[in-house]
Amino acid sequence: MEMKETEIRFDRLFRYDRTMVPSSVCVPFPEGVLTEDRGVEVIDGGAPVPVQTKVTSRYRDGSVRYLLVRLMCDLPGNEKKTLKLRLLSECPQAKDGFISAETDGGIDIDNGVIKASVRDGSGTLFTSFDSSRAGFSPALIEGPVFREGGNLYGVCFEHWEIEENGPLYSRVTGSGRFTGKRDISFEVRLDLHKGKPFIQVGFRLINTTSEPLIPDLLSFPVHGNKNVKALRTLTGRSNYKTSFRESDDAERLYDSITASDILNSANEHMNEVFYGAFFSDSTFEDGGVTAGVFQAFQNFPKAVGASKDGVTVYLIPEREEDASGKEPLTQPVTFAPGMSREQKFMLYFHGPGESKERINDISLEYQLPDRPGVDPSEFREAKVMPEIFPGDMGKNSEFECALIYMADHHTRTYGMMNFGDVPDDHYTSQGRGHGRTVWSNNEYDFPHAMFMMYARNGERRFLDCGEAFARHWMDVDVCHYSEDPFRTGGQWEHSAGHTGGQVMVCSHEWVEGLLDLWHFTGDKRALDTALGIGENVLKLLTLPEYRTPGESNARENGWALRTLTALYDETGDERWLSESGRITEIFYDWEKRYGALLSPYTDNTLIRVPFMISVAIGSLMRYYRLFPDEGLKGLILRATEDLVEECLLDNGSFYYKDLPSLRRISLNPLLLEAMVYGYELSGDRKYLEAGLVTFRRNIQKNTGGDVGSTKRAFEDAVVEMGRSTKHFAQAFLPMALFARALEKEGMSPDL
Repeated sequence: MEMKETEIRFDRLFRYDRTMVPSSVCVPFPEGVLTEDRGVEVIDGGAPVPVQTKVTSRYRDGSVRYLLVRLMCDLPGNEKKTLKLRLLSECPQAKDGFISAETDGGIDIDNGVIKASVRDGSGTLFTSFDSSRAGFSPALIEGPVFREGGNLYGVCFEHWEIEENGPLYSRVTGSGRFTGKRDISFEVRLDLHKGKPFIQVGFRLINTTSEPLIPDLLSFPVHGNKNVKALRTLTGRSNYKTSFRESDDAERLYDSITASDILNSANEHMNEVFYGAFFSDSTFEDGGVTAGVFQAFQNFPKAVGASKDGVTVYLIPEREEDASGKEPLTQPVTFAPGMSREQKFMLYFHGPGESKERINDISLEYQLPDRPGVDPSEFREAKVMPEIFPGDMGKNSEFECALIYMADHHTRTYGMMNFGDVPDDHYTSQGRGHGRTVWSNNEYDFPHAMFMMYARNGERRFLDCGEAFARHWMDVDVCHYSEDPFRTGGQWEHSAGHTGGQVMVCSHEWVEGLLDLWHFTGDKRALDTALGIGENVLKLLTLPEYRTPGESNARENGWALRTLTALYDETGDERWLSESGRITEIFYDWEKRYGALLSPYTDNTLIRVPFMISVAIGSLMRYYRLFPDEGLKGLILRATEDLVEECLLDNGSFYYKDLPSLRRISLNPLLLEAMVYGYELSGDRKYLEAGLVTFRRNIQKNTGGDVGSTKRAFEDAVVEMGRSTKHFAQAFLPMALFARALEKEGMSPDL
């Protein structure tokens, strides 16, 4: 099977021309097209550009499903640009020029500008570092400096390895621990591009203790040569125009971001995409170094400093009074047991004559990097996504506007442990947090919905949003350490402080959004985190309540089946199948015992919960797509028919739950996914007709309005309140599938 050329499209972004800009793009392929014996090239005009590729997913036949393409190309100022990706008839020979190389007990790094070494067992980040080819030779990159409870900790980088390496890009990862009052783990990731005078450091602190961890300080100082005169110090911050503080006498400058800064400044950007630059710079007679913190405003508190000694990045600065001289508005950064968080910063090395305008440009590009994409038709034709793409009737419909409105109109949050998640007022008002705010914890896999939305319409903000939330999820919402084996690796359900202390449950553990992050970015930790959640689900499924029909609600085994099926589809590992098959057998037995997928509610009732049954139907359908079976088809159809016959009210809506006290109207869009599968398996449009009221009323309640709202500070967060992300997370796929099914039947998705 052949495939046409794929266009790689760059948005019009910066106003000046740039040369050899590094970027990456996720390219999907239909099954059987990109096989082991073929390669790709990327053409700019008529000439190939340098590329480095990474396969992140394969089909069962071994052909490529997703290919991450790293590339470097020139970009014109204030214009769009399109490159062409072509298939080659054979695999190109591997090119030399690898940036990183393993040595005895460590790794040597050389990207042509920066030359450095890292070693196992070292007490410093680098054992040697030379950026003289960029115009600056720092005497020392110190850190991490970590203090907790007034105690300064020792540092040990225990092991380094190369995660990705090639002629254009390299990622080197290290693991270590802070030693002192207690042992605390950390990880570090170093990203470098060929010929570029900058390095990104990603530092991830992990609370591997059984008590909360409240750091006093986490910083990285970068010292210049003490024998060379300092010429200038500089700090800058922005979200529209950059404000500078500058000293020609190299006086010490310091700038910080606190809750007060977020509350008392305007920002109209979608904060998952951009807020502004935040950096410091020290320039000496032999060159200079800039330190910029990635998404510093979104992840406050942050600080940067510059002096005649060099620059310092404060990933967690010492606590400050707010602008009025009172106590800080928010609580300190707190890591609950098992919680982690990665923060990133860039070091840019330059010559002594670098202007502050150029430093600012580099810092802004770091915050809003070029991020090319492919046309949504590539995802549709590759069939790597469900049938979420609009037909001719749906492209300019009210439904399309409602979908975009739902995606954009969610709460936006600031704070190091909270950016990438939202509080849920409904759960909070129910008292589930015992007086504290309850966080959604990416319920219903919000990142997966955002990544699918991006594939559907190509708008970058949805890609960036999916990534921001997925990165929070795999740091904060997953338990990375516990003395309880049923917690380790699992995802916390919605709770106060993101953890809350509950047991893990299968109904609130997802993996598809993390797998998307792996495909779109090539970040292996996303894949590893998804696999860890899968392992946790397997452990939970050994408990009696998950092995006996009717002892839990249908969504518990339903979500577990969806997770395990997704992991099998991704990896081809048969170990995910044994429990998947057992879950389907439980559903057969469940129906046989009770006549339907009933759930326990009060001590003496078994009831229908339509949205939970819909979760089970959706998961069974995913398993059916991999392993078609007439018996399973019948089970899905009978469960769907039961929803229509027993759960549909006279007004065309489904009820919430089947008790007199709960038989109220429910517009939960998860029901629509079940109706789509009933229609698909039977060809009977009655299932679409049964979902019309739910579909249309969801459109009506999601049109119009502004994205912004009042900001408020509480606990360790600043929040701009909107809707909980769970609304879009549970609505996107069912509504997109339903709209497409309506079009197939010749019915308009409009009101």
